[in-house]
Amino acid sequence: MTAVMPDMSPWDCRGCSASDGGAALAVGAGRRTNLWETGAVESVMTALGWTHTLMAVVTLTSGAAALLNTKGTTRHRQLGWIYVVGMVGLNGTALCIYRLFGGFGPFHAFAIFSLLTVLLGVRAALGARRHRRANRLPQRGRALEQHYAWMTWSYVGLCAAAVSEVATRIPALHPTPDQRMAFGLTVAAASLCVVAIGGRLVRRRKASLLAPFIQSAG
Repeated sequence: MTAVMPDMSPWDCRGCSASDGGAALAVGAGRRTNLWETGAVESVMTALGWTHTLMAVVTLTSGAAALLNTKGTTRHRQLGWIYVVGMVGLNGTALCIYRLFGGFGPFHAFAIFSLLTVLLGVRAALGARRHRRANRLPQRGRALEQHYAWMTWSYVGLCAAAVSEVATRIPALHPTPDQRMAFGLTVAAASLCVVAIGGRLVRRRKASLLAPFIQSAG
């Protein structure tokens, strides 16, 4: 692909490679600079990858701390907001990375769904705060249940995605062309195991974690 696109962004180069010429950008009057040869796109994608990795570390640690911390405290809320910001950054960078599939793939769909769960969790938390201030305790209890569900399942999904990410990043685990189907099924099975274990923990801990708030709402 060698189209001249003056306002082209690095994301328009997805699927290109150095061997096929990459994407040419018009510079000045009639001059063309191959972005892959200059390393501009490579640098941007590397920066995205490192940012994505950093956000993953932030969300995994802050999410675990928020889940283990006493609920309803200032510390819990601070950790929660760090987790939310990290998830926005994590999924935002994921939507800009196309190297694995050369276009929109299943990881991008998961990123969109992950963003949705986090936003719904935040919405439920803000709703619980409004209900508490208005002394609508039953509504607050329901909102807290929704907040717990959305945020805990968000973290379970994050852990499952981490398993998939590790499998696709470790060179020793990369499949040969005739092993791709088995590799994909293995990664999917591992991720489903994480979801099953996480879901069991979410259901088991729900009553004990929410009991103080539900009782006060009742």
